Amino acid sequence: SDLALVGDRLLSGNASADATALVAGTRGATYELRGGATVMFSPDAEFTFEPSMRVKIRKPGDPETLARVIRMVRGRAEVTIPANLKEPTAVYFRTPGKMSAIAKEGRSTFIVDGGQTTAASREGELLVGIGDLWKPLHAGLARTLALDDPTAVPHPILGTPVVTASPAVLLSQRGEPAHAAMSWSPVKDAVRYELTVTESVGNETSPVSQV
Repeated sequence: SDLALVGDRLLSGNASADATALVAGTRGATYELRGGATVMFSPDAEFTFEPSMRVKIRKPGDPETLARVIRMVRGRAEVTIPANLKEPTAVYFRTPGKMSAIAKEGRSTFIVDGGQTTAASREGELLVGIGDLWKPLHAGLARTLALDDPTAVPHPILGTPVVTASPAVLLSQRGEPAHAAMSWSPVKDAVRYELTVTESVGNETSPVSQV
């Protein structure tokens, strides 16, 4: 990951250089950015770390915030910004299209998928820009810029499905294979479902597969 700037630390997964961008491996890539934010890229996500910049996103009179800048070409990025950081930080997402977003607190999601781009605020507030027009996006809402929605009208984030595993706990000894069946409740208005399997080693969690 030579294209990551000094101060960014790869926590799990991997990303390889491809021309002028980084491409996350089959297990994705999770970085702790300079400033304290964490970004988890989906498998095969293509992105570039760009020089940080100072942005005015706080209350009037507050100092500018140093934002890590990431250009997303494709894929998903899950951002977490802890509330107990010594210095305010932000993550500024840019795309080849007109939508940009600045995550300044809590948890947010940014997706570039073909002809559409989505920014979603799960916890805290997110700033979303369409061209030069920036507006806050509150928790529980998302905006999707697409050909059939050129203004990216805010809409509620879909509900969370109830996932059931059978059996609930698996034990595998000496590398023996283990199998489990997963099912989940339908979510209204969902057009597809993504299932991510992760593994935890110590304090680190990384995706194993995504379908």
